Amino acid sequence: MERLKQFWQKMNFDPAVLDKLLTEPDPEADPATIEDPAAIAESFAKTQEKLLIAKKDLFTKADFDNEFNKHRQKLASDVNKTLGMGLTRSQIGELKWDDFVNQAGSFVTEAVTKATKITDSELKDQLHEYKSSVATLSEKLAAVEDTVESRVAERTKQLEAERNAEIVERLFQEKFANKQWVAKHAPIQKSFIKNKVLETYEIHPDAALTQNGGKEAINFTNTGHYKTLDEAIDYLYETHEMNPQHKGGGGGEDKPIIVSAVKLEGGKLGDNAQAMMDRAIKHRTDAGLNV
Repeated sequence: MERLKQFWQKMNFDPAVLDKLLTEPDPEADPATIEDPAAIAESFAKTQEKLLIAKKDLFTKADFDNEFNKHRQKLASDVNKTLGMGLTRSQIGELKWDDFVNQAGSFVTEAVTKATKITDSELKDQLHEYKSSVATLSEKLAAVEDTVESRVAERTKQLEAERNAEIVERLFQEKFANKQWVAKHAPIQKSFIKNKVLETYEIHPDAALTQNGGKEAINFTNTGHYKTLDEAIDYLYETHEMNPQHKGGGGGEDKPIIVSAVKLEGGKLGDNAQAMMDRAIKHRTDAGLNV
């Protein structure tokens, strides 16, 4: 018996309870006052379980549930804050997890519906505003493009005209360089030829001649056509006896230069040529030379 007591004591069994179990109950005692051995065993088993768990650092289902609830509370608090549900900590603590999830779902659905309605309305207003802005910008852009294009076209035309004028001037100088001139008469003779050709024909960069918007260039005698600038220059050069070797071309100091209207076809000059002719005649008259 003594050895049995030592064993149960090592098992952390209450000695007083052990004494009751090892002592037969009084036959005359009230059965209700006699402790049930099965109930004592169940209580002992629970005590042993607690001791075992504490000693081995284990968790019971209740422990797990408690930890899980803590995490749920933290998660619920974070969700409440993120969604802006407006629940207090005590309100969150009173809600069961399933109830909280349902409430959060309803809150999100309602918020999305509300936001969608507001967004649709705002988007329509913004879209209308953007369309108006785009239309205004498009008009301004079109105006700018028209202005730029017109300026570019105008400037391009101007540059082309300047370039063509330079090319024509160079062509005249190249053609004049191939002929002989009397130094004191050369400027007047060259100016006369150039003005006569320019007022009558269109001169192209390749020295081709046309007139009246691209039509064939009729020669000065109205008997044929000129194809190139050389032909027109040659005709005026020879017809007006500008070669120094010609007796009327001013080869000697006392030989006059023939620039009168009588030597031109039909006896008629253009305005530019006439003005140039008048200045030349006046210059020679003032110098005491024959005209």
